[in-house]
Amino acid sequence: MAKDYFQDIMPPNSSEAPRQAPPTPAAPNYSASTPSESPTSLPPSADLPEKTIRNIQVSPSARTRSRVGLDLREPMPTGEGGKFGRIWLWGGVALALLTLGAMALVALRPTSVTVVPRSQNVLFDETAMFTAYPAATAATGTLSYALETVTLEDSEIVPAKGVEQVEERASGTITVYNEYSTQPVKLLKDTRFQTPEGLIYKVPAEILVPGKKGTTPGAIDVTVFAEKGGDKYNVGPVSRFTLPGLKSSPKMYSSVYARSTAAFSGGFIGERPAASKVDVDAARAKIRDRLQAQILETVRAKNSETTLAFVDLAYIAFETLPQTAEAGGGARVHERARVELPVFSADNFARTVAESVSADVENSSVMLKGTDALTAQLRSSSAASALSPIQFALKGSVLLVWKVDASELTAALAGRDEAAFQAIIGGFCSSESLAAVPVATAGKVLLFSPGSSSPDLTGISQYFVRNYPSDSSQGSVMAEVVYAKGMRKVAFLQESKDYPLGIFKAFEAKFKAIGGEVLKEEVAPEATDFRTSLTKLKAAKPDALFVDMQTPAATDRVLQQVQELGWKTQILMNDVASYPALVTKYKTLLEGAMLAEFGVDETNPKYIALASKYKTVYGVDLPFPSYAQTEYDSVYMLVDGIKAVGYGGEALSIWMRTVKDWEGASGKISMGADGDVIGGHKAEIIMGGVVGPYASAPAPVEEAPIPAQ
Repeated sequence: MAKDYFQDIMPPNSSEAPRQAPPTPAAPNYSASTPSESPTSLPPSADLPEKTIRNIQVSPSARTRSRVGLDLREPMPTGEGGKFGRIWLWGGVALALLTLGAMALVALRPTSVTVVPRSQNVLFDETAMFTAYPAATAATGTLSYALETVTLEDSEIVPAKGVEQVEERASGTITVYNEYSTQPVKLLKDTRFQTPEGLIYKVPAEILVPGKKGTTPGAIDVTVFAEKGGDKYNVGPVSRFTLPGLKSSPKMYSSVYARSTAAFSGGFIGERPAASKVDVDAARAKIRDRLQAQILETVRAKNSETTLAFVDLAYIAFETLPQTAEAGGGARVHERARVELPVFSADNFARTVAESVSADVENSSVMLKGTDALTAQLRSSSAASALSPIQFALKGSVLLVWKVDASELTAALAGRDEAAFQAIIGGFCSSESLAAVPVATAGKVLLFSPGSSSPDLTGISQYFVRNYPSDSSQGSVMAEVVYAKGMRKVAFLQESKDYPLGIFKAFEAKFKAIGGEVLKEEVAPEATDFRTSLTKLKAAKPDALFVDMQTPAATDRVLQQVQELGWKTQILMNDVASYPALVTKYKTLLEGAMLAEFGVDETNPKYIALASKYKTVYGVDLPFPSYAQTEYDSVYMLVDGIKAVGYGGEALSIWMRTVKDWEGASGKISMGADGDVIGGHKAEIIMGGVVGPYASAPAPVEEAPIPAQ
């Protein structure tokens, strides 16, 4: 069954529901009753079907039929006029076909649909723990990984002085097999592996050979070293190594063995160019730096639409190989790096992340964007192996995006009349709404935002409304509070996005008007290092620093760098910074920090019911409650609008501006003629790691008088 990509409120499957907007009722001052528990009872009288794109009903009346001038059902005249009658008949048919063809071109013209997938920013602060299991033993629904092994080599020439007598042991990689048992077989350090010719090689550390699965033996790659020096140990591929230590158990001796597919190298006895220890150590350090860079690129190459890996979870072992002589008289220093890397399925990892933050992913597919910004920290006592689970923590932020199946969406939209979409809830970010308003206006479609707060959206179109207040309220409230506390010079670190810019403009206008001074450093959205900007602002000696970023993740990076710089100042923030993990993480730094939020009334029965039901369903507290309540209310407000005036975008836009004292989870809502909700933000302060109301919020400050000339 196709997924529900839209949950728009569509006309019922009755031709009685015209597409034209019904007349606006007289005396439209509306005071809504309590929203019903679910938006199901809608006009007209026909029952509303399940609200999905799959059952949009197109009214037959919307499809106009062209009538040809001649009614072909009339009997044709006979005799002499019959010839001309037949000409008229065929002419009429041709005209009808041309008319129908033109109608088809209009009716079947392609329509472009732009889909913005649902997304959620996820911030990790090292407190969330994840457990991943080897793919061979992982249960369904758990996070699993495949262990991949990569071997890299590099070398560098160093100057030689004279010669030295050396004895080097050969080395190479073998694959050890376990056909003996379904349980792993442990082989101790210095376990011997013997070629058919009797040459002995040893493992430098204990290894664990995975158990077999059915008829497939368990296998692991390891590096072994020759028992003695000499070039006779530089053998080619070996079809079978035996383990002399297992001879006392004939079955085990025959079922645990090894093979090699590449030649061994490095065995040597004799003289070679002598290089100083200082030069060799310096060369070795350079080689390992290059190998580290190669390892990082190797891990990055694993990050794709299908797989994901973290270099911090890899087990890396460096190995010094025998030096070789160069024709010019120098010596070549060789190093090898062996990397054991747990690689995750991208889909499996994304779903695990979604479940860790209680995101609704039931019957949905999700993906992660921006994983390069994530770092992992191994918390297990040992590295990943083919047998044991690993525990790790994540740090950083990532965007969780719900996938859209383009083929299913195309099939679901096929043949649908674009006029069926009369109202849209969204966008959430101001930049989304600013881009969508012209399109909605041209189509006479109501755009109802529960989260866009840019002052630039106030009165932008008769088809745009929002039940989340403008940032002009947030900025103005903060300016008044800051000035009343005696601060006269405020420094802004502002991200170059619509939301923080709106707050800055409102704050600057109000603060300057009442006699304050504002400094600003603007940073790009992709920036991660703010030290230069922070250092400039700190040097200006402001009374406070206003951290004005788009997301909690960006705010986290700024606060971390403020802390690293040792800047102890009054912190001011916008409302995204009320994220509980941030407040807890920077409890000391943020003591006394101030912000303004469109807060929640925790005594409101409707908010209590929303928060309670959310926790019952998802097991965690309602996140970002000030936004959650407006998102929740937007659905029920739209339902009540449809009950009052029908589905027309124009009628709904008019009705929304008449709403007064509508009771929802966010309180009593009244809308202004400009499409904005009436009311706004309230000042808050962080004390003891908790965000609470600012008790000493001042009365509005009068603008500073103009000095006498």
